[in-house]
Amino acid sequence: MKTKGNNRLLAGLILVLLNACSSPARSPQQSLGQTEIKYASGFRIEAIAGGTLIYLMEPADSTQVLARVALMEPGAKAPDGTTALELPLKRIVCLSSTYMGYFLELNARDKIVGVNSFRHLNDSTIRARILNGEILQVGKEGHFNGELLMALRPDVVFVSPYKTGGYEALQHLGLPLVPVPAYYEETPLARAEWLRLFGRFVSEVHRSDSLFAQTEKAYLQLKKLTASIDQRPTIFSGRLKGNVWYVPGGKSFYAHYFADAGASYLFADNLERGALRVDFEQVYQRAARADFWRIYSNVPGNYSLSQFAAEDHRYPLFDAFKNGQIIYCNIHDRPYYELGPVKPHWILADYIHHFHPQLLPHHQPFFYQKIN
Repeated sequence: MKTKGNNRLLAGLILVLLNACSSPARSPQQSLGQTEIKYASGFRIEAIAGGTLIYLMEPADSTQVLARVALMEPGAKAPDGTTALELPLKRIVCLSSTYMGYFLELNARDKIVGVNSFRHLNDSTIRARILNGEILQVGKEGHFNGELLMALRPDVVFVSPYKTGGYEALQHLGLPLVPVPAYYEETPLARAEWLRLFGRFVSEVHRSDSLFAQTEKAYLQLKKLTASIDQRPTIFSGRLKGNVWYVPGGKSFYAHYFADAGASYLFADNLERGALRVDFEQVYQRAARADFWRIYSNVPGNYSLSQFAAEDHRYPLFDAFKNGQIIYCNIHDRPYYELGPVKPHWILADYIHHFHPQLLPHHQPFFYQKIN
């Protein structure tokens, strides 16, 4: 009888342990469900009691967490080990013009109180607010004005996690820093989907999700136009900087654009996400007979073939130069860094217009023109 009693006691203990494992105790920070992210690999969004938990992921390994940010309603307790931000956020410092585009798209200009510079900012409202002192310039990576940053009393500071003198240099200030690795996304739609993340920071969840859905639909419709194209023109990209030519890798952001626009990228066989360092001879060997050449310029007004040829006497040797098939974006006059991340369908339409004009005969290019 004693043995049976011990067995019943042991069975009871096992049952209690099993129940404990299968029914974890609830806490105020327990997940209430994750938001489906379709393209971006750099962030996760999770609903918790009283707010939203943001996971920012390492670009090199999307299973590793770079930072956790809790966006909490007033009075709600944030989970331990997070950067806790109380909504609504009213004072935002944006240390990259590429992040600025997301706030412009969400019409949240009035929340911006600090930027790194306005060199690549074209938005007239933002520039006016900078000139009249409503938005302050706080310097660039390696030269941030820490005292000015602290004096702004920001609710949040968005900063690149990897640029030298950026994220790490600001950590000692005790400011609410949010590292943003959006730049490392591989595809145009993945970068555009970061709009949904920024929408959570400015309490525009429905608007950001809706805008991204519209962008996604437009992009996929354009991509479908080229899906059955047999004749795909060849293209290469970039130019010399000193003695080095930085060529986008075959898994890069640019390579995805070229493929979606119905072109054949001549360096697609290299599976790098970033840029490759090559010399002129390597590029010429592969791209001398290419149909198209993509570059950008940063000079006011029109950019001519003679200006381009003056940069290097060997540029006119390429067939794309001879045939006037160089497409360029003038970042001096076009808001490429502001709107490019949130308007990938505009960029894709420009590419298709140049590569396959019969598919979009009435399209007026916005970003990319041909050099006259």
